[in-house]
Amino acid sequence: MKNFQIEKYLNYYAEPEAFIFNNVVKEGLRGCLSSTWDRVVSVPICAEFENIVKLLEGFCRSAEHARAKILVLLVLNHRKTADQKTKEDNHKTWHFFSNKSSKCSQVYRSESARFLLTEWKVGVDVLIVDKFSDGSELHVKQGVGLARKIGADIATMLCAYRLVHFPIIFNTDGDAQVGRDYFSLKEFDVFPGEADTYLNDFFHETPADMPFFQRKAIQVYESYMATYVHGLEEAGSPYAYHSLGSIIATHVSAYVSVRGFPKRQAGEDFYLLNKLAKVGKIHRRSLSEPIILQARISRRVPFGTGPAIEKISSLLENGDDISSYQYDKRLFAALKSWLFAAYSFLQKHGDFKTVFLAQLDFFGLLPFESALLKYLTDSGAIDALARADRCSECRIRAVKNFNDWFDAFRTMKLVHHVRSHIL
Repeated sequence: MKNFQIEKYLNYYAEPEAFIFNNVVKEGLRGCLSSTWDRVVSVPICAEFENIVKLLEGFCRSAEHARAKILVLLVLNHRKTADQKTKEDNHKTWHFFSNKSSKCSQVYRSESARFLLTEWKVGVDVLIVDKFSDGSELHVKQGVGLARKIGADIATMLCAYRLVHFPIIFNTDGDAQVGRDYFSLKEFDVFPGEADTYLNDFFHETPADMPFFQRKAIQVYESYMATYVHGLEEAGSPYAYHSLGSIIATHVSAYVSVRGFPKRQAGEDFYLLNKLAKVGKIHRRSLSEPIILQARISRRVPFGTGPAIEKISSLLENGDDISSYQYDKRLFAALKSWLFAAYSFLQKHGDFKTVFLAQLDFFGLLPFESALLKYLTDSGAIDALARADRCSECRIRAVKNFNDWFDAFRTMKLVHHVRSHIL
């Protein structure tokens, strides 16, 4: 681990809570604990009281299976504008832990932060960060991105000071049930690549008593997400992965190299992974048990799984068109034509336009040639391709520079533009 990079991040980019908790450690908050931790997992918690025990029991099973001591970072949060029900739920969660009988339980307060550290069960400790009480609430324009960053920044500090032995920051959500081998090290080869990130398999739980249209909606949404990832994979994109904050595990060095989670109300997982994919590899973990997520309607974020399920459920119930949650396979054929021609050009295997036209002809997309070329030109993609070729003598570096420019965000924009305006 490159300590100077981590120290630079902690000094210039980390959230204040990481520094405050560092002082807490020095002042003896951990005095009641007998050892350091083997793993750390960060979880943003907002109105999750009914799920908290299930979440922690999953961590306990996995900790026992891995024979590891685990620290669970719960960032208990809501915005100032949260409804009364959310606020009451978060206060209930805090009191649940503060009233829990434990020989290893302690609260630390400073002028700007409050922490509660307690032992849940042998092998699993819980640290709760207060971002919900009066004066500590998130700003109206802040949200889950900041909550994730606070937790991951504290985890970074703990790894930097060797209080957590394994330098991977696990991230998940309050409604998740992790599998028995969640904390297993088999995918990491004990010494993971310092630039690498790992994604867990997952599925959304659809209990039998769930309303029919909601159950159908999550099936539609999961298919929608899977079709997109599979389409990118078939097209040869390096950004073919699911972007969910609940399934990410990343090396501390990779995390600090991209300056942590973006402090967004939604989409923080997408933008973090977009940056991580440029500095290292994104691996898919081969766990025997995927993470189980709740399929529920939610308005906590402006977009994402919860709002999508609500919208699709409404469309299905009213008998309306759901084609906006479906992908035409020709979209990915258009993307593949562009990427194949671009890579061929950068690797000096052919003239860009000749190869591009041949690919479009192969997929039956020649009628859309002019519209596709216009978008690629107007969006700056053609210029970026020429720039990558001109500025990189090494062909491998040329492809890397091009992929860094034509990233996950620009890939998504191309797919959606072609769907809306060309096909």
